[in-house]
Amino acid sequence: MPVATQWRAAVRLFTSLALLLFLSAVTHPQTPIATPSSDGLSFEQLYELAVRDNLQINAVRRRRAVAEAEIQIAGQRPNPEFMSAYTRAEPRWQPSVSQLIELGGKRGRRIDVSRNELRLTELELEAALRTLRHDLRIAYFNVGLARNSVLLGKQVA
Repeated sequence: MPVATQWRAAVRLFTSLALLLFLSAVTHPQTPIATPSSDGLSFEQLYELAVRDNLQINAVRRRRAVAEAEIQIAGQRPNPEFMSAYTRAEPRWQPSVSQLIELGGKRGRRIDVSRNELRLTELELEAALRTLRHDLRIAYFNVGLARNSVLLGKQVA
């Protein structure tokens, strides 16, 4: 390969890389632009689809529903126990009733623990949504960058 041809190829490669770096700096805003891409889906539309169909997000939402139910369960008072026994000795029938009485604010502490678990579940949901948005943003802009690189490569070649 002649030196002039190698030189031209190196200049083209350098120009392509410089243009690619410039375009990647220009195409990476802090917040995604809600304009539709060439296939018709904007970042917000993709995000809504991902939030709706993501299994991890749906699992965290269901754990949140369970945590809400646990608050109601923690607020319930213990049921009384009714027992009946029949013996051969006198008196033959022996009924008994027992009721657990909670002292020292145990019920209130149970409710507080359940509320804290609900808050923890809400924080997990927020973190999962942030992670999903971050990962989707990276993938969305990487696809745009790849699309621009392909177009640039076709123009240069």
